[in-house]
Amino acid sequence: MIFLLACKSPSESNAASFTQKNIYETDTYCTDVDVSDSTIVLAGSNGGYFRLKYELDSNNFPVLTATISEPDHSLEYDNDSIDRVIMSDSDDSEGIIYMLDRYNGGASGIWFDSENGISIEPGFTNDYCYQGKYLDIALDESEPANFFGYTTHILYSLMKHTDLNENSDDDEFLQYSTSLVKRQINIVPNTDNGTLQSIDLVLDDCNYIANLSYDSEEISFAYDKLVVANESEGIIIFEKDNSQNFNKILTFNKPGGEAQCVLALENAVIGGFSNDKGCYMALLESDTNIPSNYIDFGEGYSVKGIDYDNGIIGLAVGNDGVKLYQWQGGEFISPYASLDTEYAYDLKIKGNLIFIATRQGLEIYKIGS
Repeated sequence: MIFLLACKSPSESNAASFTQKNIYETDTYCTDVDVSDSTIVLAGSNGGYFRLKYELDSNNFPVLTATISEPDHSLEYDNDSIDRVIMSDSDDSEGIIYMLDRYNGGASGIWFDSENGISIEPGFTNDYCYQGKYLDIALDESEPANFFGYTTHILYSLMKHTDLNENSDDDEFLQYSTSLVKRQINIVPNTDNGTLQSIDLVLDDCNYIANLSYDSEEISFAYDKLVVANESEGIIIFEKDNSQNFNKILTFNKPGGEAQCVLALENAVIGGFSNDKGCYMALLESDTNIPSNYIDFGEGYSVKGIDYDNGIIGLAVGNDGVKLYQWQGGEFISPYASLDTEYAYDLKIKGNLIFIATRQGLEIYKIGS
């Protein structure tokens, strides 16, 4: 582990000072990161998955206290990798971690873990969910508990299709296309004298939502919006209605770029584009989700990942590191800072801490004192 202290602002802006920096090196590319109050999870691509426990020191900077790595998730598949990680936010969900083995011509599936290492059954699923070729996942924690009081999650998946639906049940999806599907998961804790011993996940069948073109890349869910980054069509927004159905309400694109990533917010959707086209944001009316304006920012960078918290938008922009922007919900976005990192794939912002997944591993920065 390398620990560096720095009192100098990043090169592009004097608006922010970064007082501490920590690098946790891995032997593999880290393509995604998620963070809770005590745990960091990393998608380590072919190196598997890392779960890091941390505490805050007297300066409120993370200090790692334990590291758990799982390099082999399935001995059956030579190309097994972990490419996306999502940690549940709700207090009563037992800290479920969802891990994606993205389809890349071979095996594909979803793996499960818990924040505190509690045993989970099943440990993974690679069942035949609409041909089982997972490209991305997003988590919905807004559903109420089920009849028995068990926490309910909805896992949305972006699936790739190379053949027609072999089940011939109306051929809901086309050959060489992608689809959005959803699956309800109920979380059943097993306790002994009040102590949690293990967790059972009850997985419902996959349910079809919509068919899309072949070049869909990423999905995001928040505030009843399921959004898709599609290289040819741009950003596609679906809205969940009171009947739990999804309706396509908006598509927007940026000429010259291809949508690579997307982030749904309460009253906005941000798309990240390739070919140095930066980001394109749709501001949405709070009661109708009708766009009120579109905003360009980040021009000159190809965007790999997006996050937002506490008035800061963060962009992971590959060889250009990380770019931060200030945004308070209106029509004005201003550059805030630039971080000189290794090749940056994705990031998470938590208060004044920036967690970045890079080719070197995990980089952590603290904004301000």
